[in-house]
Amino acid sequence: MTSGSSTEAVVNLSARSARVQISIVDSACRVVQEDYGQVATTVPRGIYEFRFRLGPEISREFVSVEAGRTYENKPPDLSFPTVAPVRGTETWQQSHFDAARREAQRLTDTAPTGARVVIFVRTLPGDNAPALDASALAKLSLIDSAFREVDGFRTNWTISQQHGYASWSTMIPAGGYVLRSYREYPEAVDQALWLASGWQTLVFIPNLTTGPAPEAAAIHMDRAASMSPSATPEPDPLWAGPDGELLELLTWGLRTKTRVLAEEALKRLIQSDIQDPMLTLAAAYSHVLGPDADATLLRRCLGKLDRQIPSHPDIAAIYWLAREGTTTPDTSRESPEELRSATWPAMIQAGYEGLLRRDAEHPGTLHAESLAETAAAYLLNRTLWTSWRSVPQGKVEKPAFSVPTALVMSTFHQVMGHAVQLSRDPSASLTLTVAPEAARTLESEVLSDPGTQRVLRYLSSLGYLYGPRAWTEALADIPATSLATGLPSSVVTRASERITLFYIGNAVLSSARQVATSVAG
Repeated sequence: MTSGSSTEAVVNLSARSARVQISIVDSACRVVQEDYGQVATTVPRGIYEFRFRLGPEISREFVSVEAGRTYENKPPDLSFPTVAPVRGTETWQQSHFDAARREAQRLTDTAPTGARVVIFVRTLPGDNAPALDASALAKLSLIDSAFREVDGFRTNWTISQQHGYASWSTMIPAGGYVLRSYREYPEAVDQALWLASGWQTLVFIPNLTTGPAPEAAAIHMDRAASMSPSATPEPDPLWAGPDGELLELLTWGLRTKTRVLAEEALKRLIQSDIQDPMLTLAAAYSHVLGPDADATLLRRCLGKLDRQIPSHPDIAAIYWLAREGTTTPDTSRESPEELRSATWPAMIQAGYEGLLRRDAEHPGTLHAESLAETAAAYLLNRTLWTSWRSVPQGKVEKPAFSVPTALVMSTFHQVMGHAVQLSRDPSASLTLTVAPEAARTLESEVLSDPGTQRVLRYLSSLGYLYGPRAWTEALADIPATSLATGLPSSVVTRASERITLFYIGNAVLSSARQVATSVAG
């Protein structure tokens, strides 16, 4: 400490890394100054908190500051926990690193058009989780786009109870997959996963007290060729070095909705030559969800990603998040080519929710009868990875019952005919003669389909607050109802058709009977 001005003190704080957020907080809990890596400012005398944060790890120092002096600090040692065994972090473990590397190197490059995937479950150092065995791993499953479990997933695990890890790997066709967990809910929970051709995707899953937890997973990518054991000298995998640590820091920020890098540092990162596409995706999401997204920078970034991992659903999700609220057509050459209707949910939930919002205003953003559309009604709020209650068997291949417009019109024509007949014979016993099997299916879907249930809850709240007119207006305004419920427009349209036929049709018949009885009387 040295002398400063007579009315204020000089505070110079620094950290060992530019990724450490430094905050000066006064006695009223107000942030006086905040930056990354270094802070230099002057403050009045008083009691202050000097706070240093790297992801979830925080170091605090409370100082009584006197005017006329200069305050400097000894940079604290901060290391945050990572799910992958990243060097230099507090959850690094040599045995886990060696095992994950070996598992990645077991795969040979015999299918250049396919994708490689490594599932690595580990008990983090210091965690009191149960031993990993076959019963614990039975709570996990990897499901392909045809909703079949990937061959060998139940049997080809390497398990080390001594070191607290289990690993599995294979080569499979590129595309959309589901990581399924039977751990938390009575029914299974599914999580979106996309495997890119020519790349190795490593899914690191922590083993918690309740078992393997995919929702807390860290997902890294590496070039398939770079994982070859014949390389000399043997390179460190991308996930084990500084890029791996940075990726987990960014995903922690996305999970907690916390800024973890200065905006300029984030922009420099996006412009740099990143090798891991998952790091690029995480940086792009962090930027597009921030307050000052640079559309030009994002377009260039997505153009690069589209060349690296074409058709990845998160590319389109980030693109539409960047375009959200704009009406100007984008003719940039850097725009992704793959902007057709999404058939698979984006891996990051913020991206999937952005696709849902766009589909509300632009029906067809989510491909009809695809998992991208169907999963919305079952969506869970888990903040980072897109996950949902497992869609019942057959819901995607055979979509939920949809009432054709002709059937709706036929029903109301029957109502009018019944009204005439009732006016002549009030004692007549008449019912709506929609095809019996269709009526039974319709009633079952209204009671059980989660999309329709969500629309019904929304309509009921509107009716309670604003009266019946609001109900009917919402049924007619598909985009607004889609935005309010977070459901794709096609799901809301089908729900509205069911509700219209089932409730309004029967209500009109009841009213027609009353009117006819009154006229006859």
